[in-house]
Amino acid sequence: MQITQYPFTLEGGRTPGKLLLPAGIAYLSLLVAGLCAIEMDFARVADRRMNYPIFFALTLPLLLLAVRNVLHGSFYKIRLFTLALVAYAAWCGLSALWAPSSMETLMHAIIMGITVLLAMGAAPYSSRETILIFAKVSLLIFIASWVALVVSPAYALEKKGIWRLCGVMMHEFRLGYLCSVAMISCMIWLCMSDAQQRPSLPFIFILGLAAVVTLFATQTRSLLIYTFLCVCLVGVLHLKGGMRMAFIGMLALSCLLLGVFSDEVMQMMSRGEADGTLTGRTFVWERTLSMVPEALLRGHGFASFDNTIYDSAWGGYRAPHAHNAWIMALFETGVVGTVLMSAVLLFLLVQSFRLSFQLGRPSFTFYVTLLGVMSSLTGLIYGGKMATLMGLSFVLFYQENRERVEILRQRSGAAAGRI
Repeated sequence: MQITQYPFTLEGGRTPGKLLLPAGIAYLSLLVAGLCAIEMDFARVADRRMNYPIFFALTLPLLLLAVRNVLHGSFYKIRLFTLALVAYAAWCGLSALWAPSSMETLMHAIIMGITVLLAMGAAPYSSRETILIFAKVSLLIFIASWVALVVSPAYALEKKGIWRLCGVMMHEFRLGYLCSVAMISCMIWLCMSDAQQRPSLPFIFILGLAAVVTLFATQTRSLLIYTFLCVCLVGVLHLKGGMRMAFIGMLALSCLLLGVFSDEVMQMMSRGEADGTLTGRTFVWERTLSMVPEALLRGHGFASFDNTIYDSAWGGYRAPHAHNAWIMALFETGVVGTVLMSAVLLFLLVQSFRLSFQLGRPSFTFYVTLLGVMSSLTGLIYGGKMATLMGLSFVLFYQENRERVEILRQRSGAAAGRI
């Protein structure tokens, strides 16, 4: 794989520039591996999870290179977004002063800060190379998850008595998020008219097939819907000519068939636990919101939701998180943190949507963020501890904004040359 300092042009050729040394490949590979390691199900050592030591081991060697890239790349710093993001990370760290477990809060705030710095430092590298590395790592995780199912079903399946594949990830949704990003990436690649800008078609087919099969095996129904919406949006907005019309026709036919066979589809997707509480989420939201007024402005402390001092408020069932990004943020970081987090997400969505038109191709940032925001309505990507998709959206945003600047410079130079 070749990492370049400058992006692909709109016509698909590489702009002239010095090729980076393998440090670029190492940077992106270690960063992606570190983000995935946060949510993988590693064996415990002395009853402690090894996710975060592995994250630090993979990412700390990159800090000096990240600082160097940031200092030498002021043109791609997105000032308002960076200000909101840094302010949010700083507020999360400051909440250690009143959190029930200061060290736990501080550790997760440091992980947030490291990820933000590494995302800024990744800006000189291509977003397409980043998403390709992420896709390859995801494919390895899919394969490892199915192998784990064969070798140790008790390890690879959900522990609640329902057949749901978790694989080597800590939760079926965390495996499902990787599947969703892989499927969306495949659709974006298929929308690119220049074959040089995308992986080979056999790789896209293998990745897409593995992602679809694995996503269905997780039985994450809401995530399946969010993924379907994102894939449809990519096709409707970015496919061209006859391909777009064919896609819209297939989409209309699929919706018609879903309507005709709705009872059979609902029965097939049912896990025998459907109720009016969104499988218990409304109870979690109500109970969490009842504790928010105790620290409305500043919150109870970042990464404190699962602290044992709040166990008594839950009775029989103890939720691991609030199953909603904004409710989670209100509980942990208060109104201040919730406003800052919302500003970060607003910048991500609005700016990255514009990037889809400025880059001449679909923005990976926009669809990863859109998936994360929709998933955070009933799950948790943003608003809590660092998650794989949260970090990935930050990395892609800085990269695609740098690519936007380069493309605008190319256009300006070409226009000046014609005068």
